[in-house]
Amino acid sequence: MKRYFCTYFNDGYLIYGLTMFRTLKETGIDFKLFVLCLDEAVYEKLTGFAPELEPVRLAELEAFDPETAACRENRSMVEYFFTLSPALPLFLFGREPGIDVLAYVDSDFMFFSSPEPVWEELGEKSVLIYEHDHADPAEELRHGRFNVGFQLYRRSPAGLQILAWWRKMCIQWCYDRVEPGRFADQKYLDRWPEMHPDEVVVAERTRPQGLAPWNMHRHVFSVAEDRLCSDGLPLIFFHYQGCKLLSPRLLFVPLWNGRGIPAKYDRFLFNGYWRELSKSRKTAASPENMLGGRSAVSHDAFARSRRFPFLPPFLCRWGHVLWGIWRYRNIRPFGLRLFPVRTGGN
Repeated sequence: MKRYFCTYFNDGYLIYGLTMFRTLKETGIDFKLFVLCLDEAVYEKLTGFAPELEPVRLAELEAFDPETAACRENRSMVEYFFTLSPALPLFLFGREPGIDVLAYVDSDFMFFSSPEPVWEELGEKSVLIYEHDHADPAEELRHGRFNVGFQLYRRSPAGLQILAWWRKMCIQWCYDRVEPGRFADQKYLDRWPEMHPDEVVVAERTRPQGLAPWNMHRHVFSVAEDRLCSDGLPLIFFHYQGCKLLSPRLLFVPLWNGRGIPAKYDRFLFNGYWRELSKSRKTAASPENMLGGRSAVSHDAFARSRRFPFLPPFLCRWGHVLWGIWRYRNIRPFGLRLFPVRTGGN
């Protein structure tokens, strides 16, 4: 059965999106990925790229949903991107009548094995979401119990109702700051299990998915048949939120809880991610844009440059690192891992 995915990114995040797409394709599942292109450069580069990938112009979504498009005027670029999160699946459900279940996946994911078990966990329910699984409960109070990075939506009354409610709330308020009960597009997810307790699936924490820098230390890693496993099962995907390629041989990895994983698994997680990003740089054929050049209007770096608007564009990636040092300072000394990748062997 064909599985449908959607995501969005701009030119500054192209190599991350290509890495997500290619590793998903390598799992062998039958799928189609819709990419909402946040600038024309991405649309041009992805047009005709692969039969499994369909680029969509942002203007097409904005024509379909003028209320969401109007939010451009009262929020920053990254806040507008957040506002698009519920609008994208609703747009695709309206345009593609053949889609029954749609997965949203952030572009900074990498797949290690088939995500088919995620659909099995959804069953006949309408929505599946992932908990952050933070070690620090205060983080969930601030930024939400659930992470918006991967979700499943079914074209059902409950699924469409949840998306419509989420869209309405994001149009009213979707800002990159913490307020009581609100943070960007993400903290609204906390209400979903209460709204439809019989239709919302909260993914089990023990399954080999939903792993990210903030919770990876809570899992037991191992290797079986040269495949990375989490808690005894093959790892499905990893969310590389905050990881940035600073140079061809330097990967920025934030460690939220002051703990990483044993170094022998780095070749799969972080050295492996660097290798895949390197392949994507060659595919994109414009490495200067992928490493913080003029077009690096990325989801986390330049788009958030309102934190440091005094920096010129070519320094925005380093501004992101400085922000990371400040952000994680109370978790690990400078809360930062500058991961010099190994180029020889594994």
